[in-house]
Amino acid sequence: MSMREFYVVIEKGEDGYLIGEAPQLRACIDQGKTLDELMINMRRSIEVCLIDDDLDNHGGFVGVHKVEVPVEGKDREFFVVVEKDEDGFFVGEVTQIHACFSQGGTLEELMQNMREVICLCLDDEDCDMNSLPEFVGVQRLSA
Repeated sequence: MSMREFYVVIEKGEDGYLIGEAPQLRACIDQGKTLDELMINMRRSIEVCLIDDDLDNHGGFVGVHKVEVPVEGKDREFFVVVEKDEDGFFVGEVTQIHACFSQGGTLEELMQNMREVICLCLDDEDCDMNSLPEFVGVQRLSA
């Protein structure tokens, strides 16, 4: 099996643990106390996820884009993880907010759609701004 690069989106949970997710592989998530521990755990998780996942049906990682959205009178930054799907559409997700995703034919269209979706998600009474995990960054990992 050849090595393949994956990008791990990293957030920091309320408990201080780092949480990693490989967007190319659906439901491939793990955690660790340190970045090194997280990346070791993610490598194992990716290997397990690869057994059940067909990467040919997924697009590729494009990047992370910052978007500012007015929240309670001030702009708040959110980070959109962007992939390009197998049909050429840009798909974005704010991993900090449950079920906050959209798509667009262009990157500009996606980002406009994401602003709208973020506002809708934040208006949801179940969304507590104080309990959203902190976005840490993205780390490249070969597995």
